[in-house]
Amino acid sequence: AMHKLVGGLVLLAALETSSGFLSPYSFKSVDSMRIERRDVTRRLPSPAISCSPSRREPSGLRLGMAAEVESARITQSSFPFDGKQVFYVKVEPPESLRKPDFPPIIFLHGLGSHSVHFSKNMKEVSMQTGACVYGLDFLGLGRSSKPGNTRYGQDTWAWQVSCLVEEVLNAEKVFIVGHSAGGYVGMCYAADQPAKVAGLCVVGCAGQYGVIGPSRFYIPFLRIGFISKLVGGWIVEQIRDPELLKKQLERMYVNKDAINKNLVDGLSCIWKDEDTFTRGKEIFTNIVKGEPGRKWGQLLSQGEVGYCGPLLTVWGRNDEIYPPNSVLDLKECRPDLELKWMDGGHCAHDERPQEFNELLVEWAKRVEEERRPFPIPRTPRYKMLDLWPF
Repeated sequence: AMHKLVGGLVLLAALETSSGFLSPYSFKSVDSMRIERRDVTRRLPSPAISCSPSRREPSGLRLGMAAEVESARITQSSFPFDGKQVFYVKVEPPESLRKPDFPPIIFLHGLGSHSVHFSKNMKEVSMQTGACVYGLDFLGLGRSSKPGNTRYGQDTWAWQVSCLVEEVLNAEKVFIVGHSAGGYVGMCYAADQPAKVAGLCVVGCAGQYGVIGPSRFYIPFLRIGFISKLVGGWIVEQIRDPELLKKQLERMYVNKDAINKNLVDGLSCIWKDEDTFTRGKEIFTNIVKGEPGRKWGQLLSQGEVGYCGPLLTVWGRNDEIYPPNSVLDLKECRPDLELKWMDGGHCAHDERPQEFNELLVEWAKRVEEERRPFPIPRTPRYKMLDLWPF
């Protein structure tokens, strides 16, 4: 049983790092970037985290997206987040297609992945909507900093999204598109900041019972020190080895043609450096032993709890990580959700990008055109009790 659990965790981390990726020779950590800072005076209503963006043009940037795009402008940037650097990619449509009033669209990746997972989606979505599109790398993953002694998980990453929206983009509203664990982080952000979310799209979403791992349920013994270290270290070792990673990905993708050398090398190269590899074991150990978060029913609703706005759910018919019957729980929380099935596995948006881009663009345009009002749940000023004593 332990072997199956560890294998499942490895598979999740591997298959959530999929797509058309950057060349391993073009990879740079934001810690090594030279950035220009500017002061940001607007503050968030939460504990202070200084966020000032920096931008640089990609030189020979290889992100699975062509750096030399005829009409779209692609930049890679970073901003300080609690003293560390967070990386993101920005895609801007040409002026002739730009729609300044269209809310920015933010893509959130899955566990162990990074923003390039959406390399087949971001440019096309930007061109077709006229919006600026952003791909964010979660702290501890991708090209963002990987600090030690940090609590990694949905709360930290949702706060990271809030920092990007409020301090860097200064946006009134945004569309959130999240894959797997990124979908769950998007739910958390939407539940906490519903007035900021124009619409939420989740793809093969994790967190059904508040757990972002493949077990889906909270397993207390994983928090035991030596067990969490064993599992966390095993995950990174599997992702780091190209051959082992490819075998895991083959269990992930229905379309095996999407698994190429650039994909495998681009994923494994992130953890090749010995220092990063050591830190990666600490990060995944931290994630494995983390406490569960809120369940879907606490994040989504049609009433006075959680996010009540437009919700698009996209699921692969052959998703073996989060089986399609998981959608039934989502529909219990939000019977009004818009559900789209795709022929694919856990990463259907990457296996069938054209189909996914079209349905996402159509939905976002319709939501923005209609702008239907939805209730914004107020934050209770009293403590909610599970059992009422009377």
